[in-house]
Amino acid sequence: MNPDKANLALAVIALLAIAGCMQHVDSRPMAPSAASPESLRAQINSVFLLLEAAEAKGANVTGAALSLNHALELVSAGGPGELEQAASVIQQVNSSIPGLVAEGESARYWGTAGLAATLAALGIAGVLVFLFMPKLVWRLWARSKRGWRVSAQ
Repeated sequence: MNPDKANLALAVIALLAIAGCMQHVDSRPMAPSAASPESLRAQINSVFLLLEAAEAKGANVTGAALSLNHALELVSAGGPGELEQAASVIQQVNSSIPGLVAEGESARYWGTAGLAATLAALGIAGVLVFLFMPKLVWRLWARSKRGWRVSAQ
């Protein structure tokens, strides 16, 4: 999924969560037994904000956002089975956030290291070309002209 679709999915989740619940966001761990639609919407809202912070740290939150969107659909369905399933999906997404953040930070680190290695290799190649290219060019020129005779008239 491309980043535009992921951002759109996160925006839809945010709008639905905010429209469904205008309560204070609490960052404490959630109890999976909270089965009222209002409390589940509040949990979705708080987990969404945590996902947003994880994305800012470089995490790929596409799959988690889609799972959270599925939980919001389950809450909107409103049946007791759907509410319990939504609570477990929310808890699962909430518990996956630290791993996503660690993966994002690792990817950012290795991306920076790869960029630094590429720039260093290009710098070294530039210095080598600067030092050895004139000698190579003149050698090739001399070889190509070695059969020529020069006469002074």
